[in-house]
Amino acid sequence: MSFNTSRLGGTLIVRADGRIDSRNAGELEACLPSADETRSNVLIDLQSVDYMSSAGLRVLLQALKERQAVGRRLSCCGVQPSIRQVFDISGLSTHLELHDSQDAYFARAVQVAKEVSEPASLQQRNKEAVLQFLMAIQFQRFAELSAVTVDGMTTTHTHSLNTQQGGHEFSSSAEYSDYLKQLNATKDIEIVVQSMLAEGDMVAVHNLSTHSYTDGRSMTTPYMSFYRLHDGKIVEASHVYDRLHEQSQLT
Repeated sequence: MSFNTSRLGGTLIVRADGRIDSRNAGELEACLPSADETRSNVLIDLQSVDYMSSAGLRVLLQALKERQAVGRRLSCCGVQPSIRQVFDISGLSTHLELHDSQDAYFARAVQVAKEVSEPASLQQRNKEAVLQFLMAIQFQRFAELSAVTVDGMTTTHTHSLNTQQGGHEFSSSAEYSDYLKQLNATKDIEIVVQSMLAEGDMVAVHNLSTHSYTDGRSMTTPYMSFYRLHDGKIVEASHVYDRLHEQSQLT
Protein backbone atom coordinates (compact mmCIF):
# COMPACT_ATOMS: atom_id res chain seq x y z
CA MET A 1 0.00 0.00 0.00
CA SER A 2 1.29 3.47 -0.86
CA PHE A 3 0.04 7.04 -0.59
CA ASN A 4 1.31 9.94 -2.71
CA THR A 5 0.35 13.59 -2.19
CA SER A 6 0.43 16.64 -4.43
CA ARG A 7 -1.28 20.04 -4.59
CA LEU A 8 -3.17 21.84 -7.33
CA GLY A 9 -5.30 24.98 -7.07
CA GLY A 10 -5.62 24.91 -3.29
CA THR A 11 -6.59 21.22 -3.29
CA LEU A 12 -4.51 18.53 -1.60
CA ILE A 13 -4.59 15.39 -3.77
CA VAL A 14 -3.93 12.05 -2.06
CA ARG A 15 -3.51 9.10 -4.44
CA ALA A 16 -3.81 5.67 -2.81
CA ASP A 17 -2.61 2.40 -4.32
CA GLY A 18 -3.55 -1.03 -2.93
CA ARG A 19 -5.77 -2.05 0.00
CA ILE A 20 -6.81 0.24 2.85
CA ASP A 21 -7.30 -1.64 6.11
CA SER A 22 -6.45 -1.47 9.81
CA ARG A 23 -2.74 -1.97 9.08
CA ASN A 24 -2.33 1.16 6.98
CA ALA A 25 -5.37 3.39 7.68
CA GLY A 26 -3.11 5.41 9.96
CA GLU A 27 -0.84 6.19 6.99
CA LEU A 28 -3.81 7.61 5.09
CA GLU A 29 -4.79 9.68 8.11
CA ALA A 30 -1.24 11.05 8.35
CA CYS A 31 -1.45 12.30 4.74
CA LEU A 32 -4.54 14.40 5.44
CA PRO A 33 -4.55 17.97 6.85
CA SER A 34 -4.87 18.29 10.61
CA ALA A 35 -8.08 19.61 12.16
CA ASP A 36 -6.62 23.13 12.58
CA GLU A 37 -5.25 23.32 9.00
CA THR A 38 -7.99 25.26 7.21
CA ARG A 39 -6.35 25.97 3.85
CA SER A 40 -6.96 22.84 1.81
CA ASN A 41 -9.80 21.08 0.14
CA VAL A 42 -8.93 17.38 -0.15
CA LEU A 43 -9.34 15.01 -3.10
CA ILE A 44 -8.61 11.31 -2.48
CA ASP A 45 -7.93 9.36 -5.67
CA LEU A 46 -9.06 5.75 -5.16
CA GLN A 47 -8.80 4.45 -8.71
CA SER A 48 -6.06 1.97 -7.68
CA VAL A 49 -7.79 0.82 -4.47
CA ASP A 50 -9.79 -2.42 -4.59
CA TYR A 51 -10.53 -2.90 -0.89
CA MET A 52 -11.35 -0.65 2.07
CA SER A 53 -12.14 -1.86 5.58
CA SER A 54 -14.11 -0.07 8.30
CA ALA A 55 -10.81 1.44 9.51
CA GLY A 56 -10.47 3.31 6.23
CA LEU A 57 -14.10 4.44 6.40
CA ARG A 58 -13.51 5.87 9.88
CA VAL A 59 -10.54 7.90 8.61
CA LEU A 60 -12.64 9.31 5.74
CA LEU A 61 -15.57 10.14 8.02
CA GLN A 62 -13.37 11.94 10.54
CA ALA A 63 -11.58 13.86 7.77
CA LEU A 64 -14.95 14.79 6.22
CA LYS A 65 -16.21 16.23 9.53
CA GLU A 66 -12.99 18.24 9.98
CA ARG A 67 -13.16 19.70 6.45
CA GLN A 68 -16.83 20.61 6.81
CA ALA A 69 -16.17 22.29 10.17
CA VAL A 70 -13.82 24.80 8.49
CA GLY A 71 -15.90 25.28 5.32
CA ARG A 72 -13.76 23.04 3.10
CA ARG A 73 -14.51 19.91 1.08
CA LEU A 74 -13.44 16.27 1.11
CA SER A 75 -14.00 14.46 -2.20
CA CYS A 76 -13.08 11.10 -3.71
CA CYS A 77 -12.53 10.16 -7.34
CA GLY A 78 -11.99 6.95 -9.32
CA VAL A 79 -14.01 4.91 -6.81
CA GLN A 80 -14.21 1.25 -7.86
CA PRO A 81 -17.66 -0.46 -7.78
CA SER A 82 -16.68 -2.64 -4.80
CA ILE A 83 -15.62 0.43 -2.81
CA ARG A 84 -18.72 2.38 -3.89
CA GLN A 85 -20.85 -0.46 -2.52
CA VAL A 86 -19.12 -0.11 0.84
CA PHE A 87 -19.72 3.65 0.76
CA ASP A 88 -23.41 3.08 -0.04
CA ILE A 89 -23.94 0.52 2.71
CA SER A 90 -22.23 2.71 5.31
CA GLY A 91 -24.11 5.83 4.18
CA LEU A 92 -20.84 7.64 3.47
CA SER A 93 -21.67 8.12 -0.22
CA THR A 94 -24.52 10.49 0.72
CA HIS A 95 -22.03 12.89 2.35
CA LEU A 96 -18.93 12.58 0.15
CA GLU A 97 -18.48 14.27 -3.21
CA LEU A 98 -17.69 11.46 -5.68
CA HIS A 99 -16.13 12.10 -9.11
CA ASP A 100 -15.07 9.84 -11.97
CA SER A 101 -11.52 11.23 -12.14
CA GLN A 102 -9.25 14.07 -11.06
CA ASP A 103 -10.06 15.92 -14.28
CA ALA A 104 -13.78 15.56 -13.55
CA TYR A 105 -13.27 17.00 -10.06
CA PHE A 106 -11.45 20.12 -11.29
CA ALA A 107 -13.83 20.60 -14.22
CA ARG A 108 -16.76 20.52 -11.79
CA ALA A 109 -15.04 23.01 -9.45
CA VAL A 110 -14.72 25.49 -12.32
CA GLN A 111 -18.29 24.84 -13.46
CA VAL A 112 -19.70 25.50 -9.99
CA ALA A 113 -18.05 28.91 -10.03
CA LYS A 114 -19.90 29.66 -13.27
CA GLU A 115 -23.33 28.37 -12.23
CA VAL A 116 -25.16 31.52 -11.21
CA SER A 117 -28.61 32.79 -12.07
CA GLU A 118 -29.06 35.06 -15.07
CA PRO A 119 -27.27 38.32 -14.23
CA ALA A 120 -29.70 41.10 -13.41
CA SER A 121 -27.28 43.94 -14.09
CA LEU A 122 -24.03 44.96 -15.74
CA GLN A 123 -22.38 44.98 -12.31
CA GLN A 124 -23.41 41.37 -11.65
CA ARG A 125 -22.15 40.23 -15.05
CA ASN A 126 -18.82 41.93 -14.45
CA LYS A 127 -18.46 40.32 -11.01
CA GLU A 128 -19.11 36.90 -12.56
CA ALA A 129 -16.45 37.51 -15.25
CA VAL A 130 -13.89 38.43 -12.58
CA LEU A 131 -14.79 35.31 -10.58
CA GLN A 132 -14.28 33.13 -13.67
CA PHE A 133 -10.91 34.84 -14.20
CA LEU A 134 -9.80 34.06 -10.63
CA MET A 135 -10.98 30.44 -10.75
CA ALA A 136 -9.19 29.84 -14.08
CA ILE A 137 -5.95 31.04 -12.48
CA GLN A 138 -6.43 29.09 -9.25
CA PHE A 139 -7.09 25.79 -11.03
CA GLN A 140 -4.44 26.53 -13.69
CA ARG A 141 -6.95 26.22 -16.53
CA PHE A 142 -5.29 29.05 -18.43
CA ALA A 143 -6.98 28.29 -21.76
CA GLU A 144 -10.23 29.57 -20.23
CA LEU A 145 -8.81 33.08 -19.66
CA SER A 146 -9.55 34.12 -23.25
CA ALA A 147 -13.28 33.98 -22.45
CA VAL A 148 -13.02 36.81 -19.90
CA THR A 149 -9.99 38.89 -21.00
CA VAL A 150 -9.28 41.00 -24.07
CA ASP A 151 -6.14 40.64 -26.15
CA GLY A 152 -3.78 43.38 -25.00
CA MET A 153 -5.06 43.41 -21.39
CA THR A 154 -2.87 45.57 -19.15
CA THR A 155 -1.91 44.59 -15.59
CA THR A 156 -0.09 46.56 -12.89
CA HIS A 157 0.82 45.58 -9.36
CA THR A 158 2.66 46.81 -6.30
CA HIS A 159 6.44 46.58 -6.66
CA SER A 160 8.08 43.79 -4.70
CA LEU A 161 10.33 45.06 -1.91
CA ASN A 162 13.40 43.69 -3.70
CA THR A 163 12.51 44.26 -7.37
CA GLN A 164 11.32 47.00 -9.70
CA GLN A 165 8.64 44.82 -11.23
CA GLY A 166 5.66 46.91 -12.31
CA GLY A 167 3.13 46.87 -15.14
CA HIS A 168 2.76 44.34 -17.93
CA GLU A 169 1.02 44.50 -21.28
CA PHE A 170 0.03 41.39 -23.20
CA SER A 171 -0.70 41.26 -26.90
CA SER A 172 -2.85 38.14 -26.60
CA SER A 173 -4.54 35.84 -24.09
CA ALA A 174 -2.00 33.15 -25.01
CA GLU A 175 0.86 35.45 -24.01
CA TYR A 176 -0.85 36.19 -20.69
CA SER A 177 -1.37 32.46 -20.09
CA ASP A 178 2.34 31.80 -20.70
CA TYR A 179 3.21 34.53 -18.18
CA LEU A 180 0.98 32.92 -15.53
CA LYS A 181 2.42 29.47 -16.18
CA GLN A 182 5.93 30.78 -15.55
CA LEU A 183 4.77 32.68 -12.46
CA ASN A 184 3.24 29.54 -10.96
CA ALA A 185 5.91 27.07 -12.04
CA THR A 186 7.48 26.81 -8.57
CA LYS A 187 4.42 27.30 -6.38
CA ASP A 188 0.78 26.34 -5.96
CA ILE A 189 -1.68 29.16 -5.41
CA GLU A 190 -5.01 29.35 -3.63
CA ILE A 191 -7.13 32.50 -4.00
CA VAL A 192 -9.87 33.25 -1.46
CA VAL A 193 -12.25 36.12 -2.30
CA GLN A 194 -13.02 38.04 0.89
CA SER A 195 -15.39 40.58 -0.70
CA MET A 196 -16.31 41.96 -4.12
CA LEU A 197 -17.89 45.29 -5.13
CA ALA A 198 -18.93 46.48 -8.59
CA GLU A 199 -19.84 49.92 -9.92
CA GLY A 200 -20.13 50.89 -13.56
CA ASP A 201 -17.39 49.13 -15.52
CA MET A 202 -15.19 48.59 -12.44
CA VAL A 203 -14.96 45.65 -10.02
CA ALA A 204 -12.96 45.81 -6.76
CA VAL A 205 -11.98 42.58 -5.00
CA HIS A 206 -10.42 42.00 -1.56
CA ASN A 207 -8.41 38.79 -1.92
CA LEU A 208 -6.30 36.52 0.23
CA SER A 209 -3.80 34.37 -1.66
CA THR A 210 -1.69 31.53 -0.30
CA HIS A 211 1.41 30.39 -2.18
CA SER A 212 2.73 26.92 -1.37
CA TYR A 213 6.26 26.34 -2.65
CA THR A 214 7.83 23.03 -3.65
CA ASP A 215 10.30 23.27 -0.75
CA GLY A 216 7.44 23.23 1.80
CA ARG A 217 7.28 26.97 2.50
CA SER A 218 3.91 28.75 2.52
CA MET A 219 3.15 32.48 2.31
CA THR A 220 -0.21 34.26 2.65
CA THR A 221 -0.73 37.71 1.12
CA PRO A 222 -3.75 40.01 1.47
CA TYR A 223 -4.29 42.28 -1.53
CA MET A 224 -6.82 44.44 -3.37
CA SER A 225 -7.53 44.02 -7.08
CA PHE A 226 -9.27 46.51 -9.37
CA TYR A 227 -10.61 45.40 -12.75
CA ARG A 228 -11.98 47.49 -15.61
CA LEU A 229 -14.24 45.58 -18.01
CA HIS A 230 -15.78 46.21 -21.41
CA ASP A 231 -18.46 43.98 -22.93
CA GLY A 232 -17.95 41.39 -20.21
CA LYS A 233 -14.17 41.08 -20.62
CA ILE A 234 -11.33 42.39 -18.47
CA VAL A 235 -9.43 45.23 -20.13
CA GLU A 236 -7.25 46.32 -17.23
CA ALA A 237 -6.25 44.82 -13.88
CA SER A 238 -4.40 46.50 -11.01
CA HIS A 239 -3.24 44.65 -7.88
CA VAL A 240 -2.15 46.29 -4.61
CA TYR A 241 -0.32 43.80 -2.36
CA ASP A 242 0.55 44.08 1.32
CA ARG A 243 4.27 43.60 0.67
CA LEU A 244 5.26 44.26 4.30
CA HIS A 245 3.01 41.41 5.45
CA GLU A 246 4.61 39.26 2.74
CA GLN A 247 8.12 40.17 3.81
CA SER A 248 7.41 39.44 7.50
CA GLN A 249 6.78 35.80 6.60
CA LEU A 250 10.12 35.47 4.82
CA THR A 251 12.31 36.80 7.62
